[in-house]
Amino acid sequence: MTMHIQILNPNAQTDIAPRLADLVRARCEGDATVAWQTLEHAPAYLDHPGALAALVPDMRRALQCAVPRPDLALVACFSDARRELAEGSAPFPVFTIADYSIIALGLRGQPFSIVTGGTAWVGPIRDHVHALGFADLLSSVRASPGNALQIMRPGSDARRAFDALLDACVAEDGAAGVLLAGGGFIGAGPVFRMQRSTDGLFDCGELAAEVAGRIVAGRLDCTSPAALIDGLRP
Repeated sequence: MTMHIQILNPNAQTDIAPRLADLVRARCEGDATVAWQTLEHAPAYLDHPGALAALVPDMRRALQCAVPRPDLALVACFSDARRELAEGSAPFPVFTIADYSIIALGLRGQPFSIVTGGTAWVGPIRDHVHALGFADLLSSVRASPGNALQIMRPGSDARRAFDALLDACVAEDGAAGVLLAGGGFIGAGPVFRMQRSTDGLFDCGELAAEVAGRIVAGRLDCTSPAALIDGLRP
């Protein structure tokens, strides 16, 4: 039976959800239908956790109204919003790209770092990694004061600062893998890998799509992060 995956982007950048949908479709190889939506009246960028929390009711409504009803929902934000979104509302599993990508990187069993845009996200990201059980593998969480929109402009000061953070994760923090964290970095892995001789740089969209593909292929139990982690373990 074909699964239906619903992707929701909680900010106003209209290219994020379709980029993630394309990555997920490629991984699911025709065994799932993938639909996407961008939240109406959302800000262009979520610069702190409070901005995302304020959107949770709207995100719940959007997922509840999705037609056809999803078997699985994937939210294109790098946060621990899964519990709030699923609580008392969704009759299907809801995860974020942070859930999937942290789990995928953690199960590789090597030290990793996470780099994002916006310093307000450092603490919540570190807490999320700890909650998922990978604290012992976390080398660092680093953040640029610039947001993804600014960072993705080639030649900008924000881009140069972000590049320096990526390099520091390996040279100073000892990370074997580095994760680009944030909806604005979905699909940007190749852009940053071109500048580095490493296979250990990932964007959160790539890893989230990888997990979605494995869920579909193996019909894995994804009713909770713990169940999903057990199903994904080698």
